[in-house]
Amino acid sequence: MPTIRRITLLGVVAVFVSPAIAGPGPDIAVCDIQSLTQYGRVGETGAGVVGLAFGTTHYNAGDAGVEFASLPGTQHPVMTQNLYRRAVVEGHTRFEQIGQSWVFNSYCPLQQSACAACQPDGICGPTLGAGCSTPHSAANHAGQANLSARGFVNPFTGSFPANLNSHAHAHDAVSHRIQVRDADLMMPAADYYMESIVVAPDDAAAGNHLNNVAYRPVGVSGPNASGVFSFPGLGGTIQDTPALAAWDGATRIALDPSPGVDGRLIIAYEVTPIGGGLHHYEYAIFNQNNDAAVGALTIPVDPCAAVTNTDFHAVANHPPVPDAPSYSNEPWAVDVSASAITWATQTFAENQNANAIRWGTMYNFRFDAAGPPTLVTATIGMFKTGALADVAIMAPGRPAGLAADINADCNFDAADTAILVDVLIGIDTDPGHVDRADLDANGLNDARDIPVFVAEWLAD
Repeated sequence: MPTIRRITLLGVVAVFVSPAIAGPGPDIAVCDIQSLTQYGRVGETGAGVVGLAFGTTHYNAGDAGVEFASLPGTQHPVMTQNLYRRAVVEGHTRFEQIGQSWVFNSYCPLQQSACAACQPDGICGPTLGAGCSTPHSAANHAGQANLSARGFVNPFTGSFPANLNSHAHAHDAVSHRIQVRDADLMMPAADYYMESIVVAPDDAAAGNHLNNVAYRPVGVSGPNASGVFSFPGLGGTIQDTPALAAWDGATRIALDPSPGVDGRLIIAYEVTPIGGGLHHYEYAIFNQNNDAAVGALTIPVDPCAAVTNTDFHAVANHPPVPDAPSYSNEPWAVDVSASAITWATQTFAENQNANAIRWGTMYNFRFDAAGPPTLVTATIGMFKTGALADVAIMAPGRPAGLAADINADCNFDAADTAILVDVLIGIDTDPGHVDRADLDANGLNDARDIPVFVAEWLAD
């Protein structure tokens, strides 16, 4: 059995703060993202899946060279690509990941000055010099023979085996590229975002692994008669920041479940009133570089919150191949109890290839409820270790008009009046009734609770 470790994060921040760049030692970072391009499709236009890739420029923001030992060497950066969509659905915003690629094995670091003043270390290395940049085109990132499964890579240490680039399997037109369903690119009035994440062993060893991500907005049009989408560039690259920052209405919280031992998660949420006393609760968990991965989420809710419309969204894992780690796409099970909602995939002991939130991926959780938002402590379950991490978020509290629901039946009626009287004269000693009858929260059951009760009754 794994050792259970619980950590608690009580701070809630409204804006994600990017880590400083230019740390001492090797520090690989993303400087520019460009040219999202379609490379093949599987299935009929409008009902199929397309393969995408975009170009990148990475650079060394540190003061020592980043190693670029080409395969089969294991001391080089690996780069992965994601695509996200932001859209308004039934009056609330959804920010979802809709595609992901395998990792690109970088090679031959060109010593360019596209991002900063370059101190070159020779064309093609052996290292990328301080300040120097190296580009890889969309066609490079689409080259299937140089793409390896993410599951080979520990994103926190940057380590991976020499045999990670096995391709003893057949490729179709979208294998290993960013795989996106046609339907996910055809939503009206949606916004789209490219994201690049890079992992490198020497960068990680220097503790410079939190600025290895960047994103850029991109337009989407099509498909045309040939089934091809086009992707006009929009805006510039936002460095040192995950794409989740583009969900500008959300509160975002950075969480390090095992500081110094494993990587970072980012939790985001937004609560939207939807009328009739109801609220929509929308959550996302982004695993930036945590190897343990996430396997469960529990959100406390008030017993009277009347939760409905629970939902779950996960970006699709690539189809399995025999010579690489392959993961399930089974949706997480959801359990709604009187006091909490829990989503969970299979445990690591049950299935090591279960559909956990692994590095570079983001999953969504949502529901509607009658309760207004209140601060609660949610619990995130780590997939590989079984550790628990607590984080303060907003979730449904007691619905309006039920502050004096002393018998906790989710109704405020004459029965509560009778219980209040019995508590005040000492007949009813039920601990729950005694606690809830202390309506002025002064620690006593006395006449001062009566005006509060009457005010609640008149307001109702």
